[in-house]
Amino acid sequence: MTMRSRHVTAPTLFIASLLAVTNAAGQGASYRHTPSGPVSIVVGSASGSIEDSVARHLAERLGRAWGKPVLVEQVTGVGGAIAATRVAKSAPDAKTFLVSNVQTYSIQPYYLKTVPFDPMKELAPVSKLARIPLVLAVSRESGIRSVSELILRATQRPGTLTYASFGLGTLPHVVGEQFRQVTGTNIIHVPYKGTAPAVQDLTAARVDVAFLPATVAAPLAREGKLQLLGVTGAKPYGELPDVKVFAQLDLKQMDGEYWYGLFAPSGMNRRLVEDVSNDVRVSMRSPGPGRDTFLPPGVEIDTSPPSEFAKFIAGESSKWNAVIKSAVQRKLD
Repeated sequence: MTMRSRHVTAPTLFIASLLAVTNAAGQGASYRHTPSGPVSIVVGSASGSIEDSVARHLAERLGRAWGKPVLVEQVTGVGGAIAATRVAKSAPDAKTFLVSNVQTYSIQPYYLKTVPFDPMKELAPVSKLARIPLVLAVSRESGIRSVSELILRATQRPGTLTYASFGLGTLPHVVGEQFRQVTGTNIIHVPYKGTAPAVQDLTAARVDVAFLPATVAAPLAREGKLQLLGVTGAKPYGELPDVKVFAQLDLKQMDGEYWYGLFAPSGMNRRLVEDVSNDVRVSMRSPGPGRDTFLPPGVEIDTSPPSEFAKFIAGESSKWNAVIKSAVQRKLD
């Protein structure tokens, strides 16, 4: 397993609020932090991605709350690692933050042989921001209508069913591997180069199964192109109220999700981290321009204070490290 570099684009800036008519004091006591100047939120993915959309949603609201420009800066390459390294090496002065995700923070450090930074040591969790659950989907032509039917067929025909992912080391890859480990089945991994070709082959029944972001799976299910068997999360997903969560299917270990969070350089003063986190949590849920301006339908706002977010991340990192280690021992596809 080796790291593959991607093209690093020139940073692009999105000005969330150039002229805010009120500052934090004017917003009331709910906001605690007032920056001395512009603030940058760095993202490691391209414009239009969910990560970028979450950052823009946050930047627009923090800009209004703080009365200062909040900029979204895109620093792409190496799966978000370059952006993360940039923030990790920044001054801990609450002027540079990172919006990152499960892929960069909790999977890459264990899947790749080398990473340019240690997220657990070099970045401080500020707040979780949003989540998208994963949905276990099969083609309508498969005839499979439940998780138990899928497990039975995979058990009866080991090595014949296939599951798609968006590439080696992506979340759908490791969650599919987790499903194999939890259920004791041998479903063969088929990595694709991105979301579109994987979904295209799944709907065409050229591959049997995939764990898809709910934002991708829900519209396809409504169009009758996919059968959805289960969804991750503690409660039913709002866009798919009739799809059972895995905990209801005796598969509570299957709780992987696309999560997005805000991070600061690790040396930031703890009180300052707490104050910024408070403002982030208030801002993410504050009234203002419609959430659909930046967030696609189906993205769930999910915030948490630093200590709770840190505990969540530790659990995520431990979980995916264990899945990857077990797979490597068996030779991960």
